[in-house]
Amino acid sequence: MDYTCDCEAVFYELVSCGGMYQIHKVVQAEPPEHTYAGAWSVKEARIWWLRLLLGQVR
Repeated sequence: MDYTCDCEAVFYELVSCGGMYQIHKVVQAEPPEHTYAGAWSVKEARIWWLRLLLGQVR
């Protein structure tokens, strides 16, 4: 649904799966590290996504 620039060492994606929404964190390392957070409604996910973009959460 949305994403930050994958040109950075760490980037994020807002993804939807089965009607639930998650934030996917990717650390570009060897091998890459993948972390998922949330199982939110679209409204909750957008709030967390905005907080992430504003630097209020990590």
